[in-house]
Amino acid sequence: MTRSFEITWDYRCPFARIAHEHVLTGLEAGADWDVRFRAFSLDQAHIEDGLPPAWEEPDRYPGLLANLAGIVVRDRHPEQFRAVHQALFSARHDGASI
Repeated sequence: MTRSFEITWDYRCPFARIAHEHVLTGLEAGADWDVRFRAFSLDQAHIEDGLPPAWEEPDRYPGLLANLAGIVVRDRHPEQFRAVHQALFSARHDGASI
């Protein structure tokens, strides 16, 4: 029986990295999962009511660039998403480059 679920990410979140690594490992091992990957912005979650959304001020929130890259790959190159997704988490947490 296929299990369907959504999982959110912000590449800066270490907890998201852990969860996504488990999901990606399961998918690679053949888990019967229908997974929808959804971007989440930690910056947006901390903006006070009435202020412009983080998405409208990307220069103030450089962490958005990695999320936006992930969205583009997910939507335009889904066959490459898993590898890029893992690479973006690794770049942030192993090399602290994003």
